[in-house]
Amino acid sequence: MTCLSDNRLLVADHLERSVKLIDTTSRTVACSTLLSADPCGICMYDDGTALVALPMKNLIQFIKIDGKTLKLDKTLRVSGYIQGITTCRENIVVSYADPLGVEMLSRTGSLEVRIDNTTAGREAFRSPWYLTTSTDQQSIYVSDWITHMIIRLDNRLQILQTFSDDLLRLPAGITAISYDEILVADHDSNAIVSLQPSTGACKKLLGKEDGIDYPRAIAYSPTQKTLYVSSMYRSSVQAYKHE
Repeated sequence: MTCLSDNRLLVADHLERSVKLIDTTSRTVACSTLLSADPCGICMYDDGTALVALPMKNLIQFIKIDGKTLKLDKTLRVSGYIQGITTCRENIVVSYADPLGVEMLSRTGSLEVRIDNTTAGREAFRSPWYLTTSTDQQSIYVSDWITHMIIRLDNRLQILQTFSDDLLRLPAGITAISYDEILVADHDSNAIVSLQPSTGACKKLLGKEDGIDYPRAIAYSPTQKTLYVSSMYRSSVQAYKHE
C-alpha cells in the first residue's frame, strides 16, 4: 500500500492481480487496473506515478494516475525476484529474494549500486522484503523476514544499523513516520511496532486487541495522520489515527 498526497490510497491486490485506488473518505474503490502478474511491493515515484513490483516476471510496472483513472505505463526489467520497492532521491530501490540483496536503480533502470551478503562482508540478508525511506531521504529501511531484523542503510546502500527486538518476530510492512520513527507490521506478534532508530527502542502501538490480525502491508498518510494496515487473511484495509 501507499498513500497519495490527497485522501486516496493505492493498494496492490495480490490475490486479484490488480492495483486499486481507494477513496478513504467514502471508503470505496474509485478504480482498479489488472496487472500481468501478481504484485508485491508498491510505492509512489511522484504525485502522478506509482511503481509496482511484479516478482514472477522480474519487472517493475509503472502506473500513471490520472484523476480517477489508473493506466499501465512502461515496465523495467530487474535482475531478480523482486519483493520490496521504494524511492530515494529520484532513484528506485528494490529488494530481491533471489539473488539476495538490495539495489538502487535510476529511473531508466540502470544499476547505481547494489548491496548483498558478499559486498556487505557478512550475512546481512536472508529474506529482504519490504522497504521504506526516511522522510529526510537519508536512510532506507529493510525488513528481513528470516533474520527477524530491520536493517538501516544510508542513501548509497551502506549498512548503518541493524535492529532486533522481542517484538520483531516476523517483520513485514514498514513505513516511515519521520526521520526518527519507523512503524513495522509484525506478522507473528499481531502488532504494529514503533521503532526509534536513534535509540533502537521498540514499543507496541497496536495489537490483536485493536483488531490487528496477521498484518502485512502498512502505509501512513501525514495529511490525514492515519495509519492504514492490511492483513494476510482479510480482504479489507483498517485505518487508525496516529498523531
